[in-house]
Amino acid sequence: MNVPSNDPIIVCPKCSVEIRLTESLAAPILAATKREYEKKLARQEKVLQDREQGLLTKEAEIRKKSDGLDAEIQRQLKAERENIVKEEAQRARLALMDQMQES
Repeated sequence: MNVPSNDPIIVCPKCSVEIRLTESLAAPILAATKREYEKKLARQEKVLQDREQGLLTKEAEIRKKSDGLDAEIQRQLKAERENIVKEEAQRARLALMDQMQES
């Protein structure tokens, strides 16, 4: 009399014999599967780490370019302000000279 078991059953692909996977038979299969998935997980983690590092590098490059652009804008503003001051000083001199000649 066969007593039903809760052990999973696999079928041999060659001879179609049903094989009950007892704990002793399933342990090596489970261990191998676990190792395989751990390797896959490790590869995926490496890919994600590499991607994250790439993003951090790009972020640093963008920040550096942004800082350089800000510095260039400040330099140009300073130069423009100096030009405006010189032009206004020249206009004031000319206006003063015109007033002096009219008097």
